[in-house]
Amino acid sequence: MYNMDHSAPMRDVNPTTLAELVKASYLKCPLTPPSPGCSYSGRNLDKTTDMTQEIRCAEHGTVAELNVYFERLQHTQKMKQIIVVGTVAMALLIILGTIFWGSTSRRKPDEQTDGNAA
Repeated sequence: MYNMDHSAPMRDVNPTTLAELVKASYLKCPLTPPSPGCSYSGRNLDKTTDMTQEIRCAEHGTVAELNVYFERLQHTQKMKQIIVVGTVAMALLIILGTIFWGSTSRRKPDEQTDGNAA
């Protein structure tokens, strides 16, 4: 909005420009970082070059970097779910196999059917 209202666009974000946005009422109050290591910066906000516009947190990176992180995290969580489901399925197969084979091996020889019984 600031760049639309002013003939000299804001090209970068830094503590000085953020204070200017608060003073001019583009922001209601200063940004409150979520953690102590956070500080915000930006570049190419006026699109005067072919560079990508970018806002960056010193601790957390850009939105694009956060998206990659969350995609990897989601993939990792899916893999953990697959491993848990696979482990549970394997455990059930072992238990069922033990029950089945255990019950057939405890039969007396005359109880087992082999097709030759009279």
